Amino acid sequence: MADLFARATQGQEDVIEAFGSIADWLGVGLVNLVNMLNPQAIVLGGHLGMTYAIASDRVLSQIDGALPASRELVRMCASRLGGDATLIGAAEVAFSALLEDPVGLLRRSAAS
Repeated sequence: MADLFARATQGQEDVIEAFGSIADWLGVGLVNLVNMLNPQAIVLGGHLGMTYAIASDRVLSQIDGALPASRELVRMCASRLGGDATLIGAAEVAFSALLEDPVGLLRRSAAS
């Protein structure tokens, strides 16, 4: 995927069009999420973030089909974490107890 992303950023038209097609379908899915969940923000990571970075105009043109009240409130962006967003999120979940209360976790571990 990184190779395709590099080719798209270099202006290779067939790759840009392929990302555009993916972006159209991504937009269709996001319209459904916007209409159902009415989120304030959507942050796209990994492959979806790359797709959004290349073809945001096509994603946003699909979002225009969402209900006006929901569409006007939602902000869209690509994750700054890039392809590592999922891995970093999983690590945060795995270490959440340690990050929230490191001393308490050590005490509970020592007592066990």
